[in-house]
Amino acid sequence: MTRDGEQTSSLVFKSTSLPPPTGHKLELRLEAVLPDAVWYSLQDDMWLPRAWSTEAEFRSTADRTLEYWTRNLRKGSPGSLDSAARELYQEAMRETLEREAEAANRNGQEIRHSSS
Repeated sequence: MTRDGEQTSSLVFKSTSLPPPTGHKLELRLEAVLPDAVWYSLQDDMWLPRAWSTEAEFRSTADRTLEYWTRNLRKGSPGSLDSAARELYQEAMRETLEREAEAANRNGQEIRHSSS
């Protein structure tokens, strides 16, 4: 996944695998930073031939995909966003951009930004 450079007020990472015959368009978004948790959203737009699977097969595959992408995330009950602070979000964003720049400098490569 690469960071969407057009997003300047939030952290959004995108990835695409194009068909044929199936494909995914993933978007991982930092939604909120709380004192004791970080909330993300993951959207997976998937396309496939209609005859590829039954609804039950599709749901099974979708469940496995979601489990894979969220396997290392701490799960818990949704709390209140009252404790979410814009300052904490901005700090997390700054730290992410600094790490991205450091990694690019170590590798001697330019940071790739997606524009779609």
